[in-house]
Amino acid sequence: MKNFLKKTYSNIINVIGTIVVIITSFIIIMWASGYQINFKSGILTETGILRINTNIPNSSIYLGNVYEGKTPLIITSLLPGTYKIMIKKQNYTSWESLVSVKFKQITNLDAFLFPTTNTENKLMIPNNTTQIITNINSQNILITTQDNNGNEVYYTNPQIQNETPSFLLNLSQISNFNSKNYSIVPNGNFSYILINPNTQSNTDYYLYNTSNNSVVDISSEYNIGLFSKIQWINDSVLLLQSNNNNILATFNVNDNSINLIYSNNQNINIPYSIYNTNQIIYSIYNVSGNTSSIYTENLDGSNKTQIYRTNFNIDNIYTSNNSNYIVLRSKTNSILLNTQTMKPINLGQNINNIEFSPDNLYILIQKNNQLWVYYIQNNSRSILIDNLSTISNIMWYPLGGYIFFDSKENVNSSTNNLILWSQAISSNTKIKVAENINENYFITPNGQTLIINQNTSSNSNYINIYSIDLIKQTSIFPFSL
Repeated sequence: MKNFLKKTYSNIINVIGTIVVIITSFIIIMWASGYQINFKSGILTETGILRINTNIPNSSIYLGNVYEGKTPLIITSLLPGTYKIMIKKQNYTSWESLVSVKFKQITNLDAFLFPTTNTENKLMIPNNTTQIITNINSQNILITTQDNNGNEVYYTNPQIQNETPSFLLNLSQISNFNSKNYSIVPNGNFSYILINPNTQSNTDYYLYNTSNNSVVDISSEYNIGLFSKIQWINDSVLLLQSNNNNILATFNVNDNSINLIYSNNQNINIPYSIYNTNQIIYSIYNVSGNTSSIYTENLDGSNKTQIYRTNFNIDNIYTSNNSNYIVLRSKTNSILLNTQTMKPINLGQNINNIEFSPDNLYILIQKNNQLWVYYIQNNSRSILIDNLSTISNIMWYPLGGYIFFDSKENVNSSTNNLILWSQAISSNTKIKVAENINENYFITPNGQTLIINQNTSSNSNYINIYSIDLIKQTSIFPFSL
């Protein structure tokens, strides 16, 4: 009897052990397949994945109050639900948000951290200032003025408090500047400044070398007076387009050489965009075949490559700054292309303008009287601003995630007193940044300094310079993407 009981117990233990092994193996296999036990319901549930990235690498990520790792990070096997995410980095503001995780889906979370420097500076400038611009490294700004002495250019470092702007040049020494309708565009390091004294006719362009104070009349000396559009591609190369938009060429400031990229005697418009620092992308329309061919080409005229063809006439080309996406816009249709797959996604009709976000995650779409935001990875879109009739100068925050724009304090007023607003792309609520400003405002390309040219009752202009953290403390940036 005892032997029988022992054998029975042994068999029961073996059966239980086998069941435990089978159940454990099943759970391990299901866990590896993306399932997890939901202790609330007591059943296996399919899980989701959370992919987290920030503009500042190696930031600490907390799921609830539990440390998970450093950015960029992928957290797998999360049960469906809402989670509190906190991201921290020394010398940067903390970031918090609630994120929804769904089963069998990857949820992407892009967070933006800002420096915790807390500074505010007022930089006095002449009250006859007409233009303020900055270079790409954000270390200098150019200020242009207009008075009886002519149009003069000054420069200053926005990071240095109470610094008096330094004189650079008098534009009247180059040409006859009798109007405010001129433009100045510096290259990235301010070594060259492109000056167009008459933006109404767009025929004269001067290249000023800041190192030796020399001036080159590009239009007359190089016989390209018919070119109406000139812009910097990189620190050494300018892109030129003719008045009829049927000629593309580049001008190298190092050796003053011109390279013809494309010309067409049929006066057919050539839409183009800067593809990267070494290439441009443009479209050529074939009238007989009723097709548009899209080409990329090196700035020196080499390696011309056809990358796409479509059956509608392209009006404009837009590119992301990482060259991964292209938008082709026509009067009848607009499509988004992934440059790796070249698979088109229809964006719709009646689109007025398109702009990629600096982080390459979103596209701003101006359609009729509305502003839409399009999320590239999810192929989803929503209305950001429903009425654009009183809004102008829409611009991305240089790190992405937010837009800035201005509107008149009084729509019927003839003055240029404007209100500056900001708005997160995930929000329908605009937040006031500053009042009584003119159009000369911008955020430096490094995203750390907001520069505002405000009008005062004493008629003495000054520039307000704020750090991004100061802006955050006054609730300009709602931290919920």
